[in-house]
Amino acid sequence: YLHEPSLPHRLFPWASRGGAAPAHHSDGTALGEVARDPLLLGGFAFVYEAQDLGSGREYALKRLLSNEEEKNRAIIQEVCFLKKLSGHPNIVQFCSAASIGKEESDTGQAEFLLLTELCRGKVPGI
Repeated sequence: YLHEPSLPHRLFPWASRGGAAPAHHSDGTALGEVARDPLLLGGFAFVYEAQDLGSGREYALKRLLSNEEEKNRAIIQEVCFLKKLSGHPNIVQFCSAASIGKEESDTGQAEFLLLTELCRGKVPGI
């Protein structure tokens, strides 16, 4: 259900500190850089700005934490919907997703990463 398991889960040991952090593939090659300070905070999610060092392209990286199976299913459903709707001009474009179990995470919770295009600006009033 999740697109790219190689999307590194090592991005987040620095989450509580300021600045920017490099991200690496599992083989150690540079993947990009992720801003340490989140752009947005939610109930169980953080959104960071990320940049591919090779192309310079900017992305939004959403990190979702979950310690409940119901939340896990909701997150997986969000990823599936976004993958299906990607390509629509009014929907943020899906790039990649990955997850790790709570056993692998330094937070003790399952972690899900969702990489999308970065849309700058403000959300218009609804």
